[in-house]
Amino acid sequence: MNSDDSDASTDPDERTAHSGGEMIKTAPSGAAAVPKRQFSGSVDLLGGNITSSLWMFAMPMIFSFMINSLYGFVDLYFVSQLGTDASAALGFGNTTYFLLFTLISGFANGTGIIVARRFGARQMEQARETALQSVVYFGLLAFAVALLLYLSLDALLLAFTADKHVLELTRSYLGVIILASPFNFIFFQIGSIYRSIGNSVFPMVLLIIAAAMNAALDPFLIFGWGPFPELGITGAGISTLTAQFTSALLGLSALFLMNGEVRLPFRFPRIKTDILAAVSRIGVPATLQMTAVSISRMVIFNIAGNFGADVSAAFTIGMTIDFFVFMPIFAMGVTMQTVTSQNLGAGQVKRIWQYFRTMSMQNLMLIGGLSILVYIFAEPISSLFSQDHLVIEESVRYLRITTFSYPFFLMAIISSRLLSGAGFVILSMWLVAGSLAVVQIPLALFLAFPMELAQQGVWYGILTAYIIMAALGFTAVKLSPWYRGRV
Repeated sequence: MNSDDSDASTDPDERTAHSGGEMIKTAPSGAAAVPKRQFSGSVDLLGGNITSSLWMFAMPMIFSFMINSLYGFVDLYFVSQLGTDASAALGFGNTTYFLLFTLISGFANGTGIIVARRFGARQMEQARETALQSVVYFGLLAFAVALLLYLSLDALLLAFTADKHVLELTRSYLGVIILASPFNFIFFQIGSIYRSIGNSVFPMVLLIIAAAMNAALDPFLIFGWGPFPELGITGAGISTLTAQFTSALLGLSALFLMNGEVRLPFRFPRIKTDILAAVSRIGVPATLQMTAVSISRMVIFNIAGNFGADVSAAFTIGMTIDFFVFMPIFAMGVTMQTVTSQNLGAGQVKRIWQYFRTMSMQNLMLIGGLSILVYIFAEPISSLFSQDHLVIEESVRYLRITTFSYPFFLMAIISSRLLSGAGFVILSMWLVAGSLAVVQIPLALFLAFPMELAQQGVWYGILTAYIIMAALGFTAVKLSPWYRGRV
């Protein structure tokens, strides 16, 4: 037998899982844990070869996440033609939008973890009911949060940016894309459900459709091509709203109408507080973790903004490049989380270690290569998004400092997602949020002002925080008892 296919564990603790405070027996380890009927497009993460199943599941997600990053690239490419202030407004608007999304996206993460665990334990009725409850009730929550943020938008913008023109542009853009956030959450929720059973292809297809629609609409709505009015940066928001509404509608149609393991009954479910509470126990810490990331990014953006609109625009370009590189990292993180959840449900802890080692070694080479390419081609890449030599110069400086953080960010994400998949979401939350709040923000402020390094101090603060986060994450995976499975 190939060593990659062994499943391991003889420790009886590795064959149990927690659910709402009581212990449930999981399926015995081995191939028998795999449900007999797989949804079309699903990858066998419970019994397949480690390397091949890893990449079969991860590659559609990597492609999906990179396609998703094209939203930022395409919007920035067109909006940058409106001027430096518009680029800065787009960067701040997207950062604020990410905050809104993170306020509810942790619940999609919690849903995926629990559905994956039930799938691994061959408890498909419980998996479907968890998915149905989450789509309906957390979807309603997403609309409520969007409305609340829309009503408080002016106060939020005044707290984080001082430039009046940038503020006006940001307000017009955010006023539209906030309306898109519930649909983006619903799509994210549906994608999480499909990935939890090993199907990463269908969410990829939906993302391709949405990204293509956004790219096609952008120039027409921003510049007023053909019969369309010239809407400027607001047009970029409308393009995003249209694309995300369409992807959510297609995803819901598939979830309720297509045959497969996760087809949901077409009904409004009676609320089941035990299921929603179980998702919330994972979702709330996950939301707090992502919210801390978002707020940290907003604070860093505000610190950088003290050094002028050119620096804000350069930071926007730098973050756009970062996110493109981060897409395969995020995909690997979701893969690690799904692998952990499914295999803990099936009582196969050794496979999780095998996936962790394989993922770490192979992706360090991949991300290391991307880091080198970004460092070498920082100037021509930055020139795609601005014609202002000051913006380009600062963007290159940013990239040639923070590109060294990419491999460390990879290890931090893989480690934290393994912990999340095992149900150790609070530990994962403190790992990420602590590194940002305790290290990144204070260090960026200290280096930028008392040390008088200006914006370069901010860039070095970002780099240092990711190095510390990686070290803490790897240590937590090695030392904490995550393998006892708290879901």
